[in-house]
Formats: sequence, C-alpha cells, structure tokens
Amino acid sequence: MLNNKNIYIYLKKLKPILNGVIAISIPGEKNSFTSEEILTVCKKLKISCFKKSSINNANKILLTKIKPKTILISGSLYLVGKIRNLYL
Repeated sequence: MLNNKNIYIYLKKLKPILNGVIAISIPGEKNSFTSEEILTVCKKLKISCFKKSSINNANKILLTKIKPKTILISGSLYLVGKIRNLYL
C-alpha cells in the first residue's frame, strides 16, 4: 500500500475476513509502506502477520507452509501488477 493511505483503517475493515497478512513493500516503489510498518499496524490490530523481504519470499511461504485456499492481494494495484506476473 502506498504510504499516503490510512493502512490502519484499511486493515481494520479487512480484519474480519483475514486469517493473516504477509507484509512486503512494493518493489521499486519508494512511497510504499515498509514491511515493518505493516507489521506494526497488524500487531496493533492483533492480526497475524509475517514480514517478508520480497514477492518471491512471500509466495514461497504461501505455497509451501500456509497453503491457503484463497489469497487476497491488496493494498495497491502496483503490487497486484507485480504479483500477477508470477501466476500468468
């Protein structure tokens, strides 16, 4: 998510449908929240959160350890576009 948005309110609204968050910064986007900032907000909201350094690391933990039925990629269309390339 870009850091000009209110991430606390955003995650608070999503909390009822989340099992957890994997926090990553948007690659190449200097105006995105850091994974540490996302983790801090998740802690405040008592949302389970894993901090990862890259899209590939986040994808690896999803596919090998968590294995969810559904993955919601949100926060920024910049991030969605970068992750989309992994699945197409």
